[in-house]
Amino acid sequence: MSTPYSKVFNSFLGKITDYTYESYTDEELGGDLTSLLNSAIVEFDYPKVDIRDKSDDEQCFNTDLGIDETEILSFIMVERWIERQINNIELIKHRFSNKDFQYTSQANHLDALYQNQERIQKKVATLKTKYSYRRTGSNYYMPDYSGLSKGD
Repeated sequence: MSTPYSKVFNSFLGKITDYTYESYTDEELGGDLTSLLNSAIVEFDYPKVDIRDKSDDEQCFNTDLGIDETEILSFIMVERWIERQINNIELIKHRFSNKDFQYTSQANHLDALYQNQERIQKKVATLKTKYSYRRTGSNYYMPDYSGLSKGD
């Protein structure tokens, strides 16, 4: 029982538009997506399955990932991808004076990326919160509040 990375990669790629990936070889694309995935794994707090039990060489998790884990990992990958875009534009910004940068579309693009990053961060936080309350097994649709304080 294992889950291929491609399941998470396809979910991630369906959430973004990046034409630079078209010029990548399969090996380059796999390496870049694996790097984003590994960053996402570190950011995924308290998964209910062992997402760290994986093989980058075989491009698979050694456990079955459900739709929840796949979706959370792919959204965290989007968050890391946006962060990369922002860092790239910040490098461009440093090459120009503030006045020159204001007149380019880069400034507007950077603002849009910041807004999108905030939106994705909120989405990831919401997904993680809902995931943490979800039970496993046949009652997965019912919230699990057993870990909350009873007011003692």
